[in-house]
Amino acid sequence: MHVTPELIQTHLDRMLDASSHPLLKGIWDYAWRIEEGRRTGLHAHLLVSYDTWRNNGIAVARELGEYWAVHATDGMGKYWNGNRDGWIQRSKKQGTGLGTGKIDHDDLAARTGLRKILRYMAKANQYLTRKSGPKYRSFALSQPEEKKGEGRPRRGQGS
Repeated sequence: MHVTPELIQTHLDRMLDASSHPLLKGIWDYAWRIEEGRRTGLHAHLLVSYDTWRNNGIAVARELGEYWAVHATDGMGKYWNGNRDGWIQRSKKQGTGLGTGKIDHDDLAARTGLRKILRYMAKANQYLTRKSGPKYRSFALSQPEEKKGEGRPRRGQGS
């Protein structure tokens, strides 16, 4: 089957449909981008904010990647897990924030890493070399719910 941007968008929609699998119910927010590179071909980047009840980000990212490869893409897809150990070690060695895993409000390096990932995904100079249909998008963000309250006090604040 020929892969098109529209097909990838269909796969992303299936991936983000929380009603299709219990694993996907943990996705709170997301950003995705469809790109095309000379070496990498047509591909998508997906960044998710996941429910904090699952403490093992590496395992969650692996399970999401496997779901993508097998179910969301009907076996056509592959994935690269930016939350795996080798990437974590490389980021620590380089002194750059990873931007994956649990990110606390006071973890400046992780928050900086997350901003770096988002800037990469939203870069304006990325374009597709092929034409696409009128219902095609190359970038999307989820719409976060309105904040329901102030949340729990952070360490050192309140009682």
